Parts: sequence; structure tokens; C-alpha cells
Amino acid sequence: MELVKTVVDSSNDTVVASPPLDMRRVLADIVRGASGARTAVLVSADGFALAASGADDPTAHAAMVAAALGLGRQLTASAGGHDLRQLVIDHDSGLIFVWPIGDRRAVCVRTDSDVDQRGLRRLVRAHGARLMETP
Repeated sequence: MELVKTVVDSSNDTVVASPPLDMRRVLADIVRGASGARTAVLVSADGFALAASGADDPTAHAAMVAAALGLGRQLTASAGGHDLRQLVIDHDSGLIFVWPIGDRRAVCVRTDSDVDQRGLRRLVRAHGARLMETP
């Protein structure tokens, strides 16, 4: 189960909820479909995990992904750009990809260094509309 922020009656409560199985399946399809992909997390722009596949701590990952997405958008704007397309972090044990999904979500995929990046991007794009659906 992941923490999902829910606003009820103007409160700002955080409740434990299970995201729709469909979102987990979409993320699992992405992880299974790209050789070298390890985990995937769908996050809200405000840092809450909406669904995950294979992630050890999706709640912590979600907060960091949202922060990275905000930083990426600010860097894009400071460089004269308008739309962040992807953020890639290359580190000693693999790659981390962050793709904005609309204005309110992002998907983060952790991979091995030798992942087929083009194939992974195609998979994420192919599932993009489903990842934007309200859970």
C-alpha cells in the first residue's frame, strides 16, 4: 500500500489507500517491457506515490522525484525552455529517468546502465495516457 494524499471536506488528511490495480499493472508492464528496467513509480506533482512496481520505498521515492521534477522544470525555464521532456540521472550503478506525465504527475524508472533507452521511452509514451488517468 502506498500513501495517497486525499482531500476530504476541506481537510488535508493523508490516508492509506491502495491505488487501482490498473496503475500498478501499467508500471509493471513498463518494467517488464524494457530489458534492464528495475523499478517504476508514478508520483503526483506534490510528492505522493500513486502507484509503484518493484520500488522498495515508493513514498520516499515519490517525494524525491517531485523535488527533482520541480528542479528540472526550473532549470528548463532558466535555460529558455518551456517544457521539460525528461530528466536523466546517470550514476555508478545505473540510470534514473523521470518523465512528466501531464502537469500533475511524473513517472520515475530506475534502470541498469545498459537499458535500451529508446525502447523504454517508447513504452512510457505508449502508456502515457493511461498514467494520466485519475486513480
